[in-house]
Amino acid sequence: MKKFLLSLPLLALLTTQCRQDDVPAPTLTQSQPFTLAVGQAVRVQWVGQPFPSYSSYAPLDSLTFKLNVIEDSRCPADADCVRAGEATTKFTLSAYGATSAEQSLSIPVPNAKNHTDSTTVRVGNSSFVVVLKSVKPYPGTGIGNWTKTATFVVK
Repeated sequence: MKKFLLSLPLLALLTTQCRQDDVPAPTLTQSQPFTLAVGQAVRVQWVGQPFPSYSSYAPLDSLTFKLNVIEDSRCPADADCVRAGEATTKFTLSAYGATSAEQSLSIPVPNAKNHTDSTTVRVGNSSFVVVLKSVKPYPGTGIGNWTKTATFVVK
C-alpha cells in the first residue's frame, strides 16, 4: 500500500505532462518557408543578431506564428468563372508576451501577375514582414478532401 501511495505523485506528474496543449510549436529560422493548416502554430527563431530590446522588453530571439483561418474562393481549375476569386488567410504573431491583431493576406489564382501577398506586422516595438507564398490544394485539381494548407515566410 505504501508503494502505491508513493507512486501516485509520479503518475499524476506523467499524466499532466502528456496534454496536447503542452506540445511546443515546431521551431524554424527566419526567412525559412513553412506550411501550416488552420489552428497550427510555428516558432520562428532569429539566428545571429536578435531583434533589439526596447524599454522593458528583453531582446527578441523568436516569435510564434499561428494560422487561424483559410478561406478559398478561387475559381476551380476545371471551371469557367465570372470572378477569379482568391485565397485568404488570417493569422496572428506573438512575441514579448503580446499578440498582434489578426492579420489577413490573400493570393489570387495562379496565373495572376502577383502570386504572393505580404504585410508588415507590429508586435511590441518590432516589425516583421510576413509573406503568403501559396494556399494548397487548388480547387478543382481532384484533391478535394485534403486539408487546406498555407505556406508563409517571416522576415
